[in-house]
Amino acid sequence: MASASGHLGKVIFGSTEYGEAFHWTFNDQVDANQYAKFGSTKKVGVTGVGFGTGTIDVKYDFAVTLEGVAAAGGSVALKLYLSASRYISIAAAQITGVSHDVTAEGAAPVSATVSFQTNGDFSYV
Repeated sequence: MASASGHLGKVIFGSTEYGEAFHWTFNDQVDANQYAKFGSTKKVGVTGVGFGTGTIDVKYDFAVTLEGVAAAGGSVALKLYLSASRYISIAAAQITGVSHDVTAEGAAPVSATVSFQTNGDFSYV
């Protein structure tokens, strides 16, 4: 299987594509616990419930404000595109934080990072 560039990726908050998104991460995880029985010398593991966390990095778009699509404490459906047709669909992403980055140095564009965690189902489409 050939690798592909991420330049075809995109982010959709609800029904709004945020055109200034340029980087995202998604961590597909499970709770994992270990325990030891009396008399044993090794721990054994139990796989628990799945969940996901991630971040979305954007250049701030003053026409389609970030607060309008992803406010801290809110919830939004997300589609995180890996390519033009494959994406991760998150039914409800709980927005856990939004951090802004503003600097005059080098006239860098205003940017922000949205942190989220899944709140229920997600799937790979």
